[in-house]
Order: sequence, then structure tokens, then C-alpha cells
Amino acid sequence: MYLKRLALSTALTIAAFGSYAQTVTVSSASVAAGSPATITVSFSSTATAPQVQTPTASIQIDLTIARPPVVASGFVTGATGTVAAGATPTCGGNASTNLTGTNIRTIVASAASPPTAIGTAAPQIVCTFTIPTSPTAAVGNYPFALALTEFTNTSGVKFTGTTVNGSITITPPVAGSNVTQSPATLPFGNSNVGTATATQNLVLANTNATAGSATCTISGVNAADFAFFPAVAGGVVAIASGATVNVPVRFTPSGAGARGGSIACVGAAGTTVTGSPTALTGTGVAVDTAPTVTYTPAPGAITFPAGPAGIVNATLGIATTGAVGAGTASVTGCALGAGFTPAGTVTTTPANGIFNTTTTTGTINLSCTRGAVAQTASLTCNELRTPPGGAPTVRTWSVT
Repeated sequence: MYLKRLALSTALTIAAFGSYAQTVTVSSASVAAGSPATITVSFSSTATAPQVQTPTASIQIDLTIARPPVVASGFVTGATGTVAAGATPTCGGNASTNLTGTNIRTIVASAASPPTAIGTAAPQIVCTFTIPTSPTAAVGNYPFALALTEFTNTSGVKFTGTTVNGSITITPPVAGSNVTQSPATLPFGNSNVGTATATQNLVLANTNATAGSATCTISGVNAADFAFFPAVAGGVVAIASGATVNVPVRFTPSGAGARGGSIACVGAAGTTVTGSPTALTGTGVAVDTAPTVTYTPAPGAITFPAGPAGIVNATLGIATTGAVGAGTASVTGCALGAGFTPAGTVTTTPANGIFNTTTTTGTINLSCTRGAVAQTASLTCNELRTPPGGAPTVRTWSVT
């Protein structure tokens, strides 16, 4: 938000040929330093009697503005304007204009399909241009001139060497507008997912003769990973006259990989804060986490149904979830204890019994001989999750 007041405009009427007269009008603007100035350029053509143009005729004004000292390096943008009879003008050429040279390059206001009865409606072309101003510009009036380098009518007649004057006035700042923000970037580096970093300071300075404030907001794709710490109520930071305030920020990555956001601040009454926004960067580092193991059926009792003597088989399912990085879980050493005659066999898949981020399911396979008399033995497996490692947990089923 910024202060903006359009001042009186300057008009130049060019006596053309016959019954035609063309008028170019340029507005002036008053803004606070650092706020964009809005300049409107319009073209009107009048005639003592309606003059009919062919449908393919065009109106074009080529204007070159000498860059005043107040204008910052940046881009001039042209808003789409209006033209009589519904045609669409081109404002600012085909691209935004970079203010790095002495002059802004040619500003074009044109209508490819102007009104067929030129002189009956005015203005025929209106274009609005937004021009950046320097945040360090001194209060005062800065004139500029727009040179009319070409006007082409239906007969191809051109007018050159005519200038139209305008100005940009820099108004005194309001309280709180001279607030600066630094640094340009707060790089937090690497941090384990879910682990907060040490804080870094966003620095706000008030060069006003009066106390001010700034309202700061964190935004971006990973905005939730960055926070003021301690919290800042409403993001509002009070800054005494001539003072500097450090606002601590910390990073707690919620996921792995590059994380980013930004802090944008505005001064009192929405005034510009120089140096805003500040970029926020950091990288989340995945922490190795062992997966959780689930068995189907769960450890407890397994009963083979009654049936004829012979070989019977059973399969227990293994499912794992939540593995991160190099975290693993192993299910090994599965065996049937004494109690079966003849003894049964146990195998596992995968054969090494190791589960990780890529291997998440497996089985425990039992093969036993059913006899005339019920038999019972214990099935045991060693489960080890790494991290943390250490002694394995023994999982047990009673098999009948």
C-alpha cells in the first residue's frame, strides 16, 4: 500500500492537416518514495466533420520518456488501456521496459483497429503506465518529458519532435514508512526432520524521527516450517525512533529435502518496508527410523484344523510400515520347539528376514505332520528393530 494522488495533467494539441486536430495528454503523479507512480497517456483526435477511415487503418503514438532522477532501476509496466469503438490498444510495447538506461525505451500506445469515424469520440487511446520510484528519493518535484516521435494517421503523415511535460512528486513519508528489513536471506542449513534449529534474527530498523511499526508475515510453500520464536502477536513489531529490533526466527522441518519460505513486512498504514521480503531456506534431513512390524495372526495361538494324518501347512503374514532412511526390522531365527513328532519346519520370506523402505511384506511358513493325537509346540521368532538395536524381542505362538 502506498500514498498516491494524481496531479493535474498536461495536454498538447497538435494542429494537423485539413479538419483534423490531435491532442496528447500526460498526467503527473504524487507518491511516497519507493512507491510506484502511475502515469496516464491519452490521445484524442477531433474533426470539424466526421472523417471516415478504412477498416485497416491504425493510430499509433510512439513516446520516449527521459528517466527522471527519482526513478529507480526496475520495470515499467503498461496496463491495458481503452480505445473508442471497442478496439484494443497496445500499451508499453510487447514487453515490460527495464529502467537501467538513461531513457525508458519507446512507449507505444496504438489501436490496430481504430474507430471508423475518427473525430467523433475522444480520447481514442488511453494507456496507463506504472513507473517505479527510488526508496531513497528526496521529497520534491521531478519533471520528465515525453517526446512524441511519431503519429501516423490514415494518410501516413508523421509528426515528430514534439514533447509533452509531466512530473513525479515525492511526498513526505508518514510515520513508520522509513523502516528497513534485513538480511536478504536467513539460511538455516540442515536440520533433522522434526528438530528445531537455533534461532536467527530478522532485523528491522526505524530511521524515522517518530516511533513506528512493521507487520510481518511468513509465507511460501513450506511456511509452516518457519516461525517467529518466541511468537510475535499478529506479526506486529513496534520499533522506537532510530531503533533496531531483532525478531528471532527458527526452522523446524516437517519433511526431508529443501524447504523454503519468505518473510514480508509492511510499515504503518501499509507503507513500504525497504529490503522486504527476506528469503527463508533450510534442508530437512531424514532420521533413520525402524519400521513397525505387524503379524497376521498376531502372536498367540495357532490351531490346525482336524483332518487326516499327513503334512499340513500354515502361513503367517508379516507387514511393516514407517521405515525411514536406513531403518530396518528383522524377523529371524524362527523355529518350532519340542512337542511335534516328527518335528515341523519353519521358513521365512524374505529368506534373510530383513524389512526396510523397499521390502515391507513377508511370511512365516510352517510345515507340520498331523498325527492321530493332538500335539502342541511353541513357534518363536526374534524381532529386532534398528535403530535402536540392542536385544531382540521374542515373538511367540502356541501351535496345535
